[in-house]
Amino acid sequence: MSNSSPIGAGERIQEIDIIRGFALFGVLWLNLVAHGYNLVPAGSFDNLATAKLDALIAPVADMFVSNKAMALFSLLFGYGFAMIMSRLEARGVDAERVFLRRTAILFSIGIIHIWFIWFGDILHVYALMGFVLFLTRNWSDRSLLIAGLILALFSVGTVEAILQFLYDEPFPWWPVFDIAAERHFAVLQGNSYPAYVDELWWASWETMWGVPFYIHYCATALGRFMLGAWIFRQGWLQNTSTLRPVFRRWAGILIGTGVALVLAGMGISQFSEALAFSFDPLPQLVLALGYAAAIVALCRSERFRNAMRGVAAVGRTALTNYLLQSLIYVFVLFGFGLGLLNVLGATLCFALAVAFFAVQIWASGWWVTRFRFGPVEWLWRSLTYGKRQPFRLDTLN
Repeated sequence: MSNSSPIGAGERIQEIDIIRGFALFGVLWLNLVAHGYNLVPAGSFDNLATAKLDALIAPVADMFVSNKAMALFSLLFGYGFAMIMSRLEARGVDAERVFLRRTAILFSIGIIHIWFIWFGDILHVYALMGFVLFLTRNWSDRSLLIAGLILALFSVGTVEAILQFLYDEPFPWWPVFDIAAERHFAVLQGNSYPAYVDELWWASWETMWGVPFYIHYCATALGRFMLGAWIFRQGWLQNTSTLRPVFRRWAGILIGTGVALVLAGMGISQFSEALAFSFDPLPQLVLALGYAAAIVALCRSERFRNAMRGVAAVGRTALTNYLLQSLIYVFVLFGFGLGLLNVLGATLCFALAVAFFAVQIWASGWWVTRFRFGPVEWLWRSLTYGKRQPFRLDTLN
């Protein structure tokens, strides 16, 4: 595979790295909040000193950050897929072989992550749907857009409608989530990492792969991948210097529309939780696109771009930083670490997220001035290309 090498730093689009960095902060914040509110028994946070502030911050986070950050990540994955395939093909490389090997390695990382570190892994899902996305590489723009919109917006509703037709509520698998919450909380309060690993293995089968939720979760991700690939084909993010006024205008439209849709979803939930659940992918996608457009528009300012160098560095090393965030959850929240799970309400989760993300900004900024890739990214690329990649910036190719 001559000329088979990773994308260099000079080929990166800074706006993409900044968007990815912001998305990673959103994932960090919401995962911290979700741990407490999904695993801790109801009412446990009511007597915290921050309880009143928690009651304000938690719904704001849910409305404007929850799942929107993940939607951004999914769009960027699809964009990155199309970009990698395009650039490798332009180099005369066997792009298909490289991408499939790269995706298989990502799947392996995801399985290690979900079985030994943290419940909520997305990497194996991205890898599985990446294999499916690979099959669309020769589709027309129109087919990619239509299929992407259908999957991204209607997978949840379609699966929900089928389940409503087949079963009466409560659905027969719902009790497993209550059982899982009790099991998880008991194990996470303990000080045994092996017991935690056993719980990870059990949960991966019982509360993820074994329930219908996983179907629409994967299908929605695939739809967003397709939309991200379609966006790459339009060339908008490769030409931001001349299109920034367009991005600024659409940022206002998309964010305004997204907020209206969030409020509409809240109204729908008053008379049908199932319908609101099915409706939610629309505001998620619209707000995610609005946030991305706003960041691109803000990048018109040199001052903003300079201020965001650290965030861009986090985005450049996103895989390493994503895995580090999982280690923080384990260390800070669980009994074999600091054991703070039942005292961190939404306010303290936000404060912890800001503090740790600040550390990630500093560390990532330091790292990218000395190394070509994040440590996990370097390992990933070395395995993908079948040879040790240059690591330090002063290493000759």
